[in-house]
Amino acid sequence: ANPHDSAFCLLMGHNAVHAAMSGRTGMIVGFWNHEFTHVPIALAVRERKRIDTGGRVWSSVLAATGQGTENV
Repeated sequence: ANPHDSAFCLLMGHNAVHAAMSGRTGMIVGFWNHEFTHVPIALAVRERKRIDTGGRVWSSVLAATGQGTENV
């Protein structure tokens, strides 16, 4: 992880703690349009996302994590 990732995770954690301390349950903290959001778990898991393992996004994940393509 880089410093940007560390700062982002810290802010995500702060938002999760603030949500819990205010009594919110059954939700996760998300980040959408440059804003932290509270997303109901039912909405977050309503539809499964699929990643094209031959696409650019997956290739960038493999490159960033130092993994080869032999496991795909």
